[in-house]
Amino acid sequence: KDDTVVRVTKESSIRKQIGYMIKRVQAGDKMTITGLGLGMSKAILIASIVRDRVGDVHLVNSFTEVEDKKRPDFKVTGISIVLTTKSDLESSDIGYQHPEAQGETFSRFQAERESK
Repeated sequence: KDDTVVRVTKESSIRKQIGYMIKRVQAGDKMTITGLGLGMSKAILIASIVRDRVGDVHLVNSFTEVEDKKRPDFKVTGISIVLTTKSDLESSDIGYQHPEAQGETFSRFQAERESK
C-alpha cells in the first residue's frame, strides 16, 4: 500500500486526513490526494486547507476518468492533487499552482468576500 496517496470518499473524515497530510507535507514528502465522484470536493477542500496551513506548498491538480467497477460501461470523474514543499513539480503543467505563504489562501478568500 502506498502511504503517499490519500484516497478521499464522500464518507471520509476530513479532520483525520488533514492532520495526516499536514504532517507528511511538513516532513517534505510528496503527497497525492485523490477523490472520485462526490469525494472530489472533499479532496479539493483538504488540499486547500493543507496548503494554507503549511505554506509554501507547490500543487498540481489533474482530472481523470475511472471505469466504475460495478458498472464497466460507466466512467466516474476524479481529481488527483499532488502537494509538496519541494520545487520538483513541473511548473509548466496546466494544473500547477505556485506556492503561497502560510495563511494566504484563505485570507485572500476572506478579503474577497468582505469586499462584496
